Amino acid sequence: MKKLFVLSCVALATLASCSKSEDIEAPQAQKEIAFSVATDKSRAPIEDDKFPKTLSMYVSAYNSVSKDYFKNVEFKHNDDSWKAGMYWPANGVTSFLAYAFTPETQNVMSSTTAVWGVGSQNQETKWAQQVAFDFAGNSLCYAPVETTSTTVSDPMTPYVDLLYANADQTKEGTYTNVSMKFKHTGAWVVFKVKLENSFKPSNTTLTVNSFELAKIYKSGKLTVDNSIVGGAKASWAFTGDAADYAVESFPQTKGLKITDSEQTFGAIIPEQNQTAIKFRYTLSGDNITDQVVDYEFPLNRFDKWEMGKKYVYNITITFKEIEIKPSVTEWGDP
Repeated sequence: MKKLFVLSCVALATLASCSKSEDIEAPQAQKEIAFSVATDKSRAPIEDDKFPKTLSMYVSAYNSVSKDYFKNVEFKHNDDSWKAGMYWPANGVTSFLAYAFTPETQNVMSSTTAVWGVGSQNQETKWAQQVAFDFAGNSLCYAPVETTSTTVSDPMTPYVDLLYANADQTKEGTYTNVSMKFKHTGAWVVFKVKLENSFKPSNTTLTVNSFELAKIYKSGKLTVDNSIVGGAKASWAFTGDAADYAVESFPQTKGLKITDSEQTFGAIIPEQNQTAIKFRYTLSGDNITDQVVDYEFPLNRFDKWEMGKKYVYNITITFKEIEIKPSVTEWGDP
């Protein structure tokens, strides 16, 4: 999946998801603000990588002359671009702060209100500053992504893949394309599990019965602050207690049979400290008594799972040991 989205603003605003990049093209004064996809490259854990026409983006704009120009305005697709009936101010410099989320998670977002406010510096406003979301009652969900197993049942509700972006008009009277690259607020964690056959007795199978991330936070507040020098930054403040999270939902009676071919599954989680993996597996075969093994391993190669990054854990199980090789990359190239 390598597609990148850029929206351009009529003065076209471009927008990007995952690593979707959008641009705002400012037109002449009092022309309608519109977003359109300018580039097409991204790496996303969703089946359809294209920025769907059914997807809305929500935008706040601040103008140096008229101050708070508009807040939380929904831009919808119309005539090959995203519009909301808003026009570029005739004077001053305008800045933008926006968010969007994958369509699979609209049910979660519909119960979560975006609150726009003043940023952390609490000084004279010079740009569109802050937006925050409260996810209460363990409403942060995690989705198995990149699942290759055909034995997996009942995929879990997707986590809100919430994206944010900001952009600034360069100077008054200059109406050119403005890049608005959207960034992820979560980390993509992927597990690739396989069985090493070198020590495998004949007719022996290994079945994973459960696979969990230990002590994961599932409720809290996300704040995107645009009053920070260098661009908008997102941060999580968690509430409630951390609890073990089932990354994959295996059939209770069958589990997931592991072979020498990789079985891949994972989740999108909010940025937080690394914890551990916990999984139970069963060894069975013609010449051995079934053995159930509970295994826990601390994931401490990295300080934390950072938003906007992809973590891959290659897990190889033999009948003598378990080997885990982690790696980290950027989720997508801008």
